[in-house]
Amino acid sequence: MKIFSPRSIACPARNHSIFAKTILLFLSIAAPLYAQLVPVSIQAKGSNIQSATYVYSFTVVWLNGAPPSVTAVGPASPAFSVSFSRLSSSNPAYSESDYQILVPATTYGTYTVTARNLYGSASATFAVSPPPIPQTAPIISSQPSTVSITLSSDVTLSVVASGYPLPTYQWRKDGANLAGQTVAMLQLKNIQISDEGDYEVIVSNPNGTVRSTIAKVTVNFAPSIATQPLNVRATEGDATQLTVAATGKPIPSIQWRKDGLALPGQTGVSLTLTKLQTSDAGIYEVIATNQVGTITSASSTLTVVALVIPPTISAAPANLTVLAGAKSTLTVTPAGAAPFTFQWLRNGTPISGATSTTFTLESTLVPDAAAYSVSVTNSAGSVTSTAATLTVTPISRISNLSVLTSLSDSADSFTLGYVIGGNATSGPKPLLVRAAGPSLSALGVGGTLDDPKLELFAGSTKTNENDNWGNLTTSVSALTAAFTSVGAFPFASPTSRDAALTASLTTRDNSVKISASTSTPALPTGAAAVPGLVLAEVYDATPTDTFTTATPRLLNVSVLKSLGTGLTVGFTIAGTTAKTVLIRAIGPTLGAPPFNVPGTVADPQLTLFNSASAKLAENDNWSVLPAQATALTTAFTSVGAFPLPAGSRDAALLTTLPPGGYSVQVSGVNNTTGVALVEVYEVP
Repeated sequence: MKIFSPRSIACPARNHSIFAKTILLFLSIAAPLYAQLVPVSIQAKGSNIQSATYVYSFTVVWLNGAPPSVTAVGPASPAFSVSFSRLSSSNPAYSESDYQILVPATTYGTYTVTARNLYGSASATFAVSPPPIPQTAPIISSQPSTVSITLSSDVTLSVVASGYPLPTYQWRKDGANLAGQTVAMLQLKNIQISDEGDYEVIVSNPNGTVRSTIAKVTVNFAPSIATQPLNVRATEGDATQLTVAATGKPIPSIQWRKDGLALPGQTGVSLTLTKLQTSDAGIYEVIATNQVGTITSASSTLTVVALVIPPTISAAPANLTVLAGAKSTLTVTPAGAAPFTFQWLRNGTPISGATSTTFTLESTLVPDAAAYSVSVTNSAGSVTSTAATLTVTPISRISNLSVLTSLSDSADSFTLGYVIGGNATSGPKPLLVRAAGPSLSALGVGGTLDDPKLELFAGSTKTNENDNWGNLTTSVSALTAAFTSVGAFPFASPTSRDAALTASLTTRDNSVKISASTSTPALPTGAAAVPGLVLAEVYDATPTDTFTTATPRLLNVSVLKSLGTGLTVGFTIAGTTAKTVLIRAIGPTLGAPPFNVPGTVADPQLTLFNSASAKLAENDNWSVLPAQATALTTAFTSVGAFPLPAGSRDAALLTTLPPGGYSVQVSGVNNTTGVALVEVYEVP
């Protein structure tokens, strides 16, 4: 038999992997266990890789006979296959078989192959080692992706890279390294707005460095209102703007609403409203929306105040002239936006309580005459009207009646009758009644009565009397003031023997009897200071400023007196307008039934003079002219005077006179004398 010496055989094994490295397998052939047997031998042929498996080839040689068994032991259980058996080409006495052993490519370690037969065994070992890995720079095969994430969510960024040696990682945000973030995966938990930015990863090994593309991390969050719209108050016709500031990501869309309804096209942060109308008033709000959520702003109340135009005067109060005592009404018509307030002014001074469109004086007095205007105000301003002149016409009236005549003896006297009243008048009538004698001397009148006396009668009832005005319990100063008030001339002194009284009468028919005093100290008891001239006067003492249409007036004065050489009746018309008067001198009719007054003058005549002693008119025989007679007859009826027969020789005048003083001289034609009734009437 053939004995093989132990030896080692180097057998190259090639791995056809991507690394193309050669693996050297060392198969050791040991001597047979039993020398008498024909030993076997193993010859390694090499290896290759197929489908991630190392394939090792070797040959077992043995003495002809049955083939030996072959086993392999190692980290894995390799599989065997026999390619074929044949006689040894070098020694025909031997046989040989080619074997293949299949080892997983990643199962590294030492494997032992043993061949046995009846005569012995032979073993060989080989080692499977990983091939050398080639050195490569890092390569990124999968880049981190840009993401958009909702606030408080989690996000993961990752990169896939290869290279040898294995690369290291460093994540960066906005160009700065993130501490501790050195693996291929970056996890961001509960992401906040501060986490938003540009992320990248630096991949490195000794062979090089590569930078990933930028992965943008966007953090989205629901809208919120940073600036709420404010309440606005504006005037009709003006412009206004409502503004809101909303934050959120993505930038939220804006939708304005009014009273809960969307306003088409109003999607900006500002809502501009021009030429405001009252219909624009309402509740405004904003809906801010993005993909994360929706929010509604606070409500903004827009108040549109109706346009108020400052007032103007459409119709100013008009000038007005009224009779004293009449109702006066001034009216203004404003234009502009109501409501208005009013304030009437008198000569520029506000009138208390006069705050309506009209100003009314129920009974206008002379002092009420003034310039009246009115201030009209609304919320936009005020305007004052032009002034209206209120002219108050005093009541034209007979304010004074007088008779200048003489008393011939102590038994002589005369009565001055006067009527008080007037249509729609009422109330007491203040009067000043005087009988002047001694004080006439200061006026240049000679032959005056030394001591006149007066007695007042209401109807037939005597109500008062006076002889010597300074002896009255009424103070002299009060009478003096009354003289001044009515425009009467002053008496010579408080000790003058003139007579005077004031009275307040409510009776219609009144009279004053004038006679000579019988108590003059210088005269014998029972004697009178006669003959002499005396002036009897009745004054209307109502102040002009308070005289109205309702104030009783002196309607008529009359005196029944023997004419002697003549009789003068005076009267004064007060006021600012002309007054029609009826003047009569009656003789024949007075002597006829039903009056039957004895000794009347047969043919009286009268002459009218003004205060300048200019003759204005005269009459003798009232009915000579038919037209005049008709007018006079109508006037008699109007004033309530008894009628005069047509053709009588009584005298009468109907005349309209301006305010002033007048006198009527009555005498008998051809210097005849007798008793005459002289009358002066106010004609309505």
